[in-house]
Amino acid sequence: MPNQRRSRPVRRSSGSGDVFIPVIIILLGITILSLLIAFVWQKWQDKYDPDYLYPDSRPSSSQSESSSEASEPSSSEESSSEPESSAVQFGQPVPESKRVTSAYFNDAVFIGDSLTTGIQLYNILPDTTVLAAVGVGLENIYTQEVIGTEDSKQTILEAADAQQPAKIYVMLGINGLKGLGADKTVELYRDLVQHLKEIHPDSIIYVQSFMPINEQKFEANYGYNLTNAEIDECNEKLMAMAGEEQVYYVDVASAIKDETGGLPAEFTTDGLHFKGEYYNKWIDYLKEHTVPET
Repeated sequence: MPNQRRSRPVRRSSGSGDVFIPVIIILLGITILSLLIAFVWQKWQDKYDPDYLYPDSRPSSSQSESSSEASEPSSSEESSSEPESSAVQFGQPVPESKRVTSAYFNDAVFIGDSLTTGIQLYNILPDTTVLAAVGVGLENIYTQEVIGTEDSKQTILEAADAQQPAKIYVMLGINGLKGLGADKTVELYRDLVQHLKEIHPDSIIYVQSFMPINEQKFEANYGYNLTNAEIDECNEKLMAMAGEEQVYYVDVASAIKDETGGLPAEFTTDGLHFKGEYYNKWIDYLKEHTVPET
């Protein structure tokens, strides 16, 4: 009988499902391990948290708010701590203020001598009243008829008295300073200021400082020696007088002075009067040094 081969039983594949079982077990193990690590980490953080160690070390929200309120200054304290230099004080130069336009001077009158005539001559403030003339000083301003036509002339003060200006700017008397001296000059200035206050009680009166000079050119053109030290001394006394009379002092000289305290040579031909383009420095300073209108 011939030998017959026995056929081996064919093994069936367990299928794809058997492959995923170990994978699922591994993923489940990783998940459990991750959760365990996270739990341990959280416990460790809690253990070393400052609130955990020192639960009373941090103030409550109400305590924090009250302490912050106590540390903040009140509005009255804030206002009192603000620099007083920004406030206008009689007897001190008018401090820098918000810049105004040329229209601010439309209801103003400028009273002065030959230096002030340049405001009109160079059309610096075309809508402003300028009452000034060559040769007018503190001694003759009451009598010198220089305003108007040949047929009808007035003194500067007569013309000013007929106006109703909101502001009056005055700069007068440097030509007589050397002969009169600072004390007499300021005494005459006081008389002028008192007159203006009496006639114009509602006007804001600005007394402008005397401008510096170029000493070399001044002496060469006018034949006598006037120094900027003398002008500065007079300005100090002028400022004190303005404070006593309760009018405002404007330190326009500071806008013009060079590093030596004098008038720059390029500003002037004779040592006293400005060239036209330099009047803007003067007026720009006035625009940035005003007091509130009431």
